[in-house]
Amino acid sequence: MKKLIILTITCIALLNACNSKGTKDTKDNATDLSELPKSDTLKIDFKPHWDMLLILTIMPDSITTNWKWTKQDRIDFRESVQQHNYYVDTTLENGIITKFNNDYVKTQTDKGTFELAAYRIEDGHYAILTKEKTKDKQYFTTYELFRMGAAIVPEKEIIGDYRKHLLKDTTRMACFKILDKNARFDYDFAESGKLRVRLKDVSKDEAEDCLKGNSVILKFDERVRPFVLEGVKWEEK
Repeated sequence: MKKLIILTITCIALLNACNSKGTKDTKDNATDLSELPKSDTLKIDFKPHWDMLLILTIMPDSITTNWKWTKQDRIDFRESVQQHNYYVDTTLENGIITKFNNDYVKTQTDKGTFELAAYRIEDGHYAILTKEKTKDKQYFTTYELFRMGAAIVPEKEIIGDYRKHLLKDTTRMACFKILDKNARFDYDFAESGKLRVRLKDVSKDEAEDCLKGNSVILKFDERVRPFVLEGVKWEEK
């Protein structure tokens, strides 16, 4: 009887010890909420956005002029997304990435916005459009990316001579004055596969005799180097 009592007490002691250890192990393996990414962390799945993440690491430091988003910053960005599927955005001089798709990215800072769109011509070959916009200026740049290099190329090589699409008659030299070097254009490529180029500061009443419209809509086509005309229309200022 005494042996049975001693054995029972020993088993209870061992069970208590195991439960105590199990509780400690569970606590040690629990997620520390203080170490989770902050609520403003940018959530990006790596595989669906592989193209854009690679393109950003190839583009030169000069893609932005009014604030810094260096090539090394973008390499770090890609590596973080690859490892964690998120990124804590701390490199854009207090700016944020407001949109991130596999063919389009937009960032915003207190100085303005920056947009980049990628149009795949074939594997490793892309037409790249960028727009940097501040309160009083807009910088539109066209690049060609091939393999692991990217270079600025003339607009006509990428998007064609969109100015001529606006003219009713390309032989009327007087109408060309509306589209001289001082003409200002706004570029919108937020819609996938499209580019809208709008002539600013010109109304329909002023230029209807010369122009079909003030807005050219171009559609990406990798077979035709790489944009084709989709339409021309008048849009309000």
